[in-house]
Amino acid sequence: MPEIKLKHVVSCTSEDNTHKADNLLSSDTYRKWKAARAGEKQTSVILQFEKEEQVHSIDIGNEGSAFVEVLVANSSAPKTQDYEVLLVTSSFMSPTESRNGTNLNRVRFFGPSQLQKSTAQEKWDRVKIVCSQPYNKNIAYGIAFVKFHSPPDKNDPPTSSPKLTKLGQFRIKDESPTSGSSLQPGSLFFNRENANKSSTSPKVSPQSDKLSYAAAALQAGGGQASSSSSSSASPQPPAKRKFEFTKERLSASGPSPSNKKSPAGSPESKTATPKAKPSPAPTPSQSTTKGKRHPHRDLLRKRRSLNRSLNPNKKPNPRVSSRSQFNKIMEGVVFVLSGFQNPFRGELREKALEMGAKYKPDWTPDSTHLICAFANTPKYSQVKSAGGLIVRKEWVLDCHKRKQKISYKRYLMDWRRVEL
Repeated sequence: MPEIKLKHVVSCTSEDNTHKADNLLSSDTYRKWKAARAGEKQTSVILQFEKEEQVHSIDIGNEGSAFVEVLVANSSAPKTQDYEVLLVTSSFMSPTESRNGTNLNRVRFFGPSQLQKSTAQEKWDRVKIVCSQPYNKNIAYGIAFVKFHSPPDKNDPPTSSPKLTKLGQFRIKDESPTSGSSLQPGSLFFNRENANKSSTSPKVSPQSDKLSYAAAALQAGGGQASSSSSSSASPQPPAKRKFEFTKERLSASGPSPSNKKSPAGSPESKTATPKAKPSPAPTPSQSTTKGKRHPHRDLLRKRRSLNRSLNPNKKPNPRVSSRSQFNKIMEGVVFVLSGFQNPFRGELREKALEMGAKYKPDWTPDSTHLICAFANTPKYSQVKSAGGLIVRKEWVLDCHKRKQKISYKRYLMDWRRVEL
């Protein structure tokens, strides 16, 4: 996958004098970008691509950040346009690791399945990386490196890995077809069997040497079955199985004229095959029920086909239409999340997006609902002062479970806002 080249740094909220944001433009992994001061609530950097590219995968090396989120936009778009979420807020350090200051440089690779599908299918030329560390106020955090990859070209031939011929002091044996004939499992035993039965069995073709033991044994068994069926000696087991199979097929298809006269079976058939187990003859009631067709069923089928031809514009089943409208349950809802942590935060966002809602990382004038985990968060106070709707997470979970839109009023965190 070709790597997308970074052109320059558009802006940065904070950077250290040594570890500046320009270090992310180089491919060296030891050059980092860190915040200017320790304990900052959030820090971000905006990078510019050389041209509009479709992002296929992202590689991120951490530098003390607990969470990292990646947003994208176009430089040609108006400034009022918000950034789209490409990679949801992902965890790089647990709360325990953040407090102890361990595993600061974890590296994660995000493939196409971990990116937002609708955003990853479009082309972008500007990316915004947001880092946060709410568990430790004594370290200056950031990221060590970031790499973006575009989708692989379809015309490029698949790269084949070089063949390993030597492992330490040992040389690996060449198993190519031109290197000589190699023994296969069971080949020696099969050759000995053929040597013992060479007088009776037909000659084996040269291609049978290359076959496996199981395939060659089946071939030899087929030849023996054909030779035994042609001989008029004592009946062989394959011929007996064939006779029983044909007899079962005859009994299933219907009784023969001779069976109608004598349901118990004629003595001639018994004497012809003394070793074969006689199958129970079908009774007249069973044979008649299998052969007959129910006239009332045919009449019902004709009536159904006639109704379909007379009513081509029949209304669809409401249950089927409700299933097809599942992705429009929350159409027009623009929600913001507050107080949730991954992985539950990502699961809740995906369920709302599946039902047709739109997600915003921060509260904007066009936002409609704030889904909050608990009260007194910064976003909770902001939305409450702005007069927005604040609901609990159960609203999204119940709508997704019942597959229908439920009124948000019973899920409001401030119950006094319900209009009685």
